[in-house]
Amino acid sequence: MKKVWKFILNNRIYIVLILFAIFCIFGFVALKAYLDPVDEYAVYGDRLDGIEEVEITEEKKNEIIDFIKSDENITDVSINIKGKIINISIKATTEENTIDKMKDKSKEVVEKFKKEEIEFYDFQFFIKNEDANYNLIGYKNKKNENISWVHDEIISEVDENEEEQ
Repeated sequence: MKKVWKFILNNRIYIVLILFAIFCIFGFVALKAYLDPVDEYAVYGDRLDGIEEVEITEEKKNEIIDFIKSDENITDVSINIKGKIINISIKATTEENTIDKMKDKSKEVVEKFKKEEIEFYDFQFFIKNEDANYNLIGYKNKKNENISWVHDEIISEVDENEEEQ
């Protein structure tokens, strides 16, 4: 036992430094794991369970895009799926595409999806029409029957300045 105590007393600085280094390494690893999780489920957790059963294919996306573009006054359409949200962006032209017509068109788009897909995914619509001077945003939760809408008429600053003069 005297040999052990003699070794500890002779090398106490090295022993303290080694224990301090081990403590620092453990603290660094714990802090890194807390601040930068590597878990692939960290963003969505288990909310995407079952998505394989109602997956939207590229063919389905192209079918919906073709359906929307069948209206000659619609110039651009894109569909982007992020997790359980389907984002549909539409650019329309001419003043004939009123807000009410675009709301009806969006309802038709949702009806193009299967019942299981409608019950699983949330839908977001982003509609822009520069000729009719409005932006329209719609959201349909999987639990709701109807789409909630918000619209904003674009007011140009140039028009206001011309009216003042």
